[in-house]
Amino acid sequence: MTHLPSQRIAVLIPNLNGGGAERVTANLINALVQRGIQVDLLLIRAEGPHLARIPPQVRIIELPAKRTLLAARPLAAYLKEHRPAALLAVMDSAAVVAAVARRLARVDTRVVAVLHNATVMRAAAKVPLHDRWLPIALRSQLWLTDAVVAVSTGLADELRLLFPWLRTKVQVIYNPVVTAELLQKAEEKPDHPWLQPGQPPVVVGMGRLCAAKDFATLIQAFALLARQRPARLLIYGEGELRGDLQAQVATLGLQDCVQLPGWTENSAAALRHAAVFALSSEYEALPTVLIEALACGTQVVATDCRFGPREILQEGRLGPLVPTRNAPALAGALVQALDRPIDAELLRQRAQDFSESVCTDQYLWLLLPG
Repeated sequence: MTHLPSQRIAVLIPNLNGGGAERVTANLINALVQRGIQVDLLLIRAEGPHLARIPPQVRIIELPAKRTLLAARPLAAYLKEHRPAALLAVMDSAAVVAAVARRLARVDTRVVAVLHNATVMRAAAKVPLHDRWLPIALRSQLWLTDAVVAVSTGLADELRLLFPWLRTKVQVIYNPVVTAELLQKAEEKPDHPWLQPGQPPVVVGMGRLCAAKDFATLIQAFALLARQRPARLLIYGEGELRGDLQAQVATLGLQDCVQLPGWTENSAAALRHAAVFALSSEYEALPTVLIEALACGTQVVATDCRFGPREILQEGRLGPLVPTRNAPALAGALVQALDRPIDAELLRQRAQDFSESVCTDQYLWLLLPG
């Protein structure tokens, strides 16, 4: 591993809560520190389970702002004082604020935005009022960045369509998902009794309990599967739809075989010991957990949503792809994965395209050109 001359990179992200974007950002920060880079982590709220994974060498700065939208002036003050070589702004709101802050600070810090969301889907979705400004703000501010990272080819194509003037700035860099830590933790004992040896096969879903992940369809699909064979379903995560999903489980009479245990401290072990991982999302950009499941050699099924699953699963060669919001199709895919599993080594090989080493090299070339 090459150690670079001491340079400072700042990473701006709203928080380090339990989502995929936060997880891979923590991976990237760890990899940068290992390369000898000084890193400042700038947060709107210094909270979230991934905060514990940040190396002690990283300076953590909580910007004095109630929301990301209001952080431009505190961020500009930071840029004036510390003059990092580059600022990596992760997610839509951080990208907008970073572009504005550099203009306010009048510094030559290189600004690179990382977009994890399907912007056109976000614009059309029923999102909270305080988030509806993002598509407009992105349109007006992204051109001020030095580069825009899209985490999948599909998302890159969408960005170039939405913002034609950004064509030369948009670059695809996959998320640094597969790490030595992930593979090591995958071999540990999972924390749920259903994942112990000798139990019926377990389907695992994982992610924020929100509309975009569409766990309601996964529960409907599992109900169809459970009529055919003994099986169980674990959906890891937290979110605003927990009550609705628990009510659905009760209505379908699935309390004995479906649980929502919240976040797990070792998601890799849960994925490694699942019979199948199921992604039921209505939209994605590059679903981190799908890649983690491949790295664990676990069978996967996924909705053919925009963007990421088709790209990751190589047009369905590495796992069935089904239409969104289609419980019978998803149930059929679960049966296929259980009855006709794909060689686990093929899955692990594909996951290496998303390794920490490969992706970190690409980020460094973009953040510190030359």
